[in-house]
Amino acid sequence: MLRELYDNYYEFVRLAMKMTEHCFAYCEELIRNFYKDKEELKKKLEISKNDDIDIVSIKLGSGDKHNGKSVARVLLSNKMQVLYKPHSLELDKNFSEFIKWVNHKKNGDMLDLKAAECMSFNSYSWAFYVRNNEVKTKSGVGRFFYRAGQILGIMYMLNGVDCHYENIIADGEYPVLIDTETLMHPVIKGCENGNNASEDLIGKIAREHIFESTLSTGLLPYFILGSEEGAERVDVGGLSSVADCKYPYKSIDFVKANSDEVKLRRVYHYIPKAFNCPSYKGKIYEGIEYKDEIIKGFTAVYKWVLENREEVLDYIRDNFKDTTVRILMRATNIYGRLLETSIHPDFLSDDISRRVLLSRISINATKEYLSIVPHECESLVDNDVPYFTCKLGGKDVKCNGHTIAGLIKESPVDAVEKKILKFSNRDMMQQIHYVEDSYRLKESTYEADISGVVFSDASKEISNKEKDNKNKCIDFAKKVADYLIDYSIEMDIEGEKYRGWLTSFLKGNCDKLCEMGFASYNMYAGITGIGMFLLELAKLTGIERYIDATKDC
Repeated sequence: MLRELYDNYYEFVRLAMKMTEHCFAYCEELIRNFYKDKEELKKKLEISKNDDIDIVSIKLGSGDKHNGKSVARVLLSNKMQVLYKPHSLELDKNFSEFIKWVNHKKNGDMLDLKAAECMSFNSYSWAFYVRNNEVKTKSGVGRFFYRAGQILGIMYMLNGVDCHYENIIADGEYPVLIDTETLMHPVIKGCENGNNASEDLIGKIAREHIFESTLSTGLLPYFILGSEEGAERVDVGGLSSVADCKYPYKSIDFVKANSDEVKLRRVYHYIPKAFNCPSYKGKIYEGIEYKDEIIKGFTAVYKWVLENREEVLDYIRDNFKDTTVRILMRATNIYGRLLETSIHPDFLSDDISRRVLLSRISINATKEYLSIVPHECESLVDNDVPYFTCKLGGKDVKCNGHTIAGLIKESPVDAVEKKILKFSNRDMMQQIHYVEDSYRLKESTYEADISGVVFSDASKEISNKEKDNKNKCIDFAKKVADYLIDYSIEMDIEGEKYRGWLTSFLKGNCDKLCEMGFASYNMYAGITGIGMFLLELAKLTGIERYIDATKDC
């Protein structure tokens, strides 16, 4: 039977041999580096020089696998644990130093922050666990979210992404980021971090604007929804709780495991316990309950940056430009689901069938994205998640030892510098508006959006009382118009001035999930209605501002 397996499933045998080879080589590398770094590890872990430590066990497979390696959990003989990561944590180390600098320079409106500690080398690193602790007092919950608002401000400033629930640990009153490898995330030339060649210009501008906003950090509510009937939406934002939530996608489960009747089935699994939200006396608190504290913390950091702009820029230029950052070309779950499909027996009989399936990653790719597809496929064929990097001061992308020259629109450090130079009170208020919108979407339900307003019959005679209210109605309409203009987004497209609005839409035909995007040029999506509203109000009031805004719609 084993011979038959080898003869009929060539690709399976190749993968099994390659992964076994990588596993042994990786464990050997880990053990060798442990003994080389042991004395420094003891110092970092505050272990006495006279006490010896050794490796008791190594657990592989924590997180995605890149280049045949994944994060390993190492249990030591003194019962402490450390994480071994097969890549440098130079960026995490620099971020930790930046947080210490911010703590030293902070003003009276800011609270002190914590950052995760690590030991970083050229090709590997040791990361130290952040303990999950309850807050000691109820007021500590508020301070946790105030600090979370400060982190939101810092992540917004540094173009940080991927700060979802798995990348934050609640250490008492301190939210601690445990993975900052996607700090200063760059924009890919020509596609602004998207990969759909059919997308229109307005759509790309909208996505770029969202990418540069607080919405992209991952800290605010962010929903994912499976495509299968019965799937529930899940908020995976960094300040949201996933307690008692199931993954929105089915995954493989074993029936009658460890027997000759073993079968595979696809089911919804519960999300493992997360430690990103603070708890007090056993109760877990989410960001939606402390939205005002998040906004206060964000405001404090934003104003601090405005007051110390040049000093902040000097620090970033001097300390980050030679650092390497990971680039998320696509959501990693896209790779994961494709890889899961690719190990079905139907694709393991030869190397061609599986390669054809994996090449579907190129569907709808832009010209720029097509340049990375060969490198994606090279990783995927070996059952790895592609791992792209760049220097924060450069524009070239690296993957699997290959260099893709000039793929980045502008160096990440330059992009952050440009953003900080644009910091203003108007931008601050707009970002706060997005924070409020994100939590409003979390609370919204289809039924709650039905207002219950009943319009009167316009053919009936209007009463004197209603006539007396005309001025009040116009005053209210002016407030609405001023709000719309103040929170609009001004764009320059091929020399023409345009005005747009970021708003929420039901995603596709789903009434469970909303997403943020630009209002498009049709009546239903809003921009035509906004223009008609402003024009009619200008006609009633004679205010030129409303006419000018209408011209830009």
